[in-house]
Amino acid sequence: MKMLHLGLGNFHKAHQAWYVQRLNDLAGEHWEISAFSMQKPDAALELARTNFSYDVLAVQDGRREELRVKSITQAGFLGSDQELLRELARDQEMTLITVTVTEKGYAPNAPVLQALDLILRERRTPVSIVSCDNLQANGKKLEALVRAHMGASFPTFPVSFPCSMVDRIVPASRPGDAIKTELFCQWVIEDAFVAPRPAFEKVGVLFVPDVTPFELMKLRLLNAAHSFLAYWGLNRGFEFVHQVIADNEGRRQLEALFAEIIPLLDLPTGLDAHAYVQKLLARFNNPDLPHRLAQIACDGSVKLPQRIVPTLLAALAQGRPHVLLEQTVTEWTRGMVQLPDELFSDPLRMVKDEAELRRRIGVS
Repeated sequence: MKMLHLGLGNFHKAHQAWYVQRLNDLAGEHWEISAFSMQKPDAALELARTNFSYDVLAVQDGRREELRVKSITQAGFLGSDQELLRELARDQEMTLITVTVTEKGYAPNAPVLQALDLILRERRTPVSIVSCDNLQANGKKLEALVRAHMGASFPTFPVSFPCSMVDRIVPASRPGDAIKTELFCQWVIEDAFVAPRPAFEKVGVLFVPDVTPFELMKLRLLNAAHSFLAYWGLNRGFEFVHQVIADNEGRRQLEALFAEIIPLLDLPTGLDAHAYVQKLLARFNNPDLPHRLAQIACDGSVKLPQRIVPTLLAALAQGRPHVLLEQTVTEWTRGMVQLPDELFSDPLRMVKDEAELRRRIGVS
């Protein structure tokens, strides 16, 4: 059976493709991925040069786990390989599409919408499309964008857009190097498929009726913490996440941020938020996996409205403490004048968004 992936980058290689490889190895299934880059033609060429195989090295506390990933068997670039995309769209063995384009990729006329438009116009049989990005209700948002983009051309055959929550820290790496990541890996998917899918539950993927509590847990604890660490740390001369965690003041401030966030969360049943936070601190404190703060700092204008602003507005509405939530926004606005412009897709947009954020939360 076949999967199609849109957004060929390191996260996909160390997460969805890694899960497929483990499933093929451990459960005797045989799923193949055809992966397409939306922006970078070199991504497909690089994978072809390695004969469509690469190493994923997971490290934490002196432990190392390495997996040779061969589940991606074909790669292309949307700008030049549209005929290949059409062929895959018509292939009835291809029943699942996954998407990783990051938060800024969900915009009208974005490349991912052009790709899905092409696929769904060519296809005649059911398909499920799973968003694997850090957006709340990511599947619902992707479906709304696709329907708006296609209008009356949206297919009449079954198409579903399950929401999902993905979690694995994957720092940027140089071409040709093994992809380094952490031992921790999680994938929670809404059980809303209309076509055959891999039996991912055999390798630890959780299928649930509603992904929302898991999305909020990650967005408002892990992702919020990452944004705070990035801006607070960069503004004080730090380079990596683990350096900020090792700094007494940095860790104290982060723990204070968690204390503001936890009372405002509706967490999954049975989850101990404090235990989750302690695990996060251990994951962040991983010098074997240097994670650049500048990588996390990119595109704050689309990240903070997901990660920080809803919690901050809730704290203000309920009269709860919000000093560190507000400081995260302040650190971001300070950081914009210190970080190089090339870190951001649109610096002028960030300035406009900064003014709007400050207006909404009452920061002078």
